[in-house]
Amino acid sequence: MITKRFAAFLLLFVIVSVGCFGTVTATYTPDSNIYFGLRPGPYTSDRIIGAKIGTLVITSSEGAGTIYTPGLLNVANGSNITVRGLYSWSDPSTNPTYSYVDAPFTIVAVSYINGRGSAPAISPFYGDSRIPLGGTNNWNANTVTVNPLEIDFYLMNCNIPDPNTTGHLGTWGNYYKKDTTLTFPNGLAPTIKVAVAHDANTDFGSMASNPTFVPVNGVDGTASTNVVGSAAYSDIEANGMIYGDKVEEPTPELSFFFTDTQSSFSIQNAVGSNKATITQANIVLTNGISGQTYTQSMTFTDNAASDTAFQLTPESGYGTPLDFNLYLGSDQLTKGDEYYWTGIVNGSNIKDLIVSGIDANAAANGASGTYKDTITVSFTTLP
Repeated sequence: MITKRFAAFLLLFVIVSVGCFGTVTATYTPDSNIYFGLRPGPYTSDRIIGAKIGTLVITSSEGAGTIYTPGLLNVANGSNITVRGLYSWSDPSTNPTYSYVDAPFTIVAVSYINGRGSAPAISPFYGDSRIPLGGTNNWNANTVTVNPLEIDFYLMNCNIPDPNTTGHLGTWGNYYKKDTTLTFPNGLAPTIKVAVAHDANTDFGSMASNPTFVPVNGVDGTASTNVVGSAAYSDIEANGMIYGDKVEEPTPELSFFFTDTQSSFSIQNAVGSNKATITQANIVLTNGISGQTYTQSMTFTDNAASDTAFQLTPESGYGTPLDFNLYLGSDQLTKGDEYYWTGIVNGSNIKDLIVSGIDANAAANGASGTYKDTITVSFTTLP
C-alpha cells in the first residue's frame, strides 16, 4: 500500500549584522504595470496627475528612533522629465482639442516619517542631486520616530510639496485624454543612493558631506538604485504608461491533489517493465491567461531510509526493502530532485502516478506480507 501526503517546507535564513552602532538597510520595490491617475498619493487636486513608481523601506536594526536624517544622494534624471501625451488646451468636457504635448514632470518622494496614515513629508526632486526625506525644506537634523520608514515615489506634473496645491508644471492633469498612453521621448531612468547620518545631531548638509550609504536590496549603498523597474510600462509596445483605470490582471491560482489518498496493488504488477498505476496527480489552474502554458516545479520524496531510491518497506518491520521506480506520466522521477510539470493550462491537468521496476528476484525472495511507502510531494507556488 502506498499512501500519499502533501507537505510544504519553509527554510528561513537569519542574517545577523554586528557593528558599533545600529545597522541601517533598505529595500526598494519598483511597481509594475503602472497607470497614471488624478490626485496621486496624498495630492487632492484634479490638476495633478501622477503615477506611483515604487516604494523604499529603510530599516534600522536598533529599532525606532535610530534612523538619523535620511536622504537621497547622487540623484540623477529625477526632475524635468519630458512626458508626451494627448492634451487639450481647452476644457475637454466642453471643447476638447487634443494634440500631443511635451510637458515636464518630476519624481516626488512621499515619506511617512510618522507612519502611514499620518501626514507625510513630501520631497519633490528639483535639480539638486540631494533630497532630504524629512521634507524638501527640512535640512535640519531629524530623527525618524518610526521603524521602518516607508517612502513612496511618484512621477507627476507637480513639484510643490503641498498636497493641497493646484500648482503644476504647465499642464493640468484632468486635461489629458483618458485611456491613452503617456510616453517618455527622452527616456525614464531616475537613479538614487540612500544615505543616513551617523548620529542624531547631524544636519542634512553635513550628512551629505560625510554620509553613511545604506545598502539597498543587499547591494552596496554606493551603487545607484534604479527608481523605475523593468516591468513599469503598462503599454509595453509604446514604452509608456496608460492614463486611465488600471486593469488588474487576475492572479493565476493552482491546486494540486491526488485522486486517491491511499492505494494498494500487487507487487507482481510492478515487477520489471510492468507498470502499476496507483493514482492520478491533478493540477487545477484557474485565472491563467488564455492560450498561455505554465510550468510547476515539484519534488517527490518518500520516508524510506535510502537517500536516492524509492523503497517499499515491509509493514512488519522485518525484511529487505524493495526498490522501485516512480513515474509521473511517462517521466521517471528522481527522488529529491526537482521535477518540472510543463504545459499546464487553465482547468484540470492530469498525469498517472506509476510504480515500476521492482526486481523480480528481490520480490520473490522478500518477506511475505504487506509493503508500504509514503510519498511526499512539495511544490512551490506559480511564479
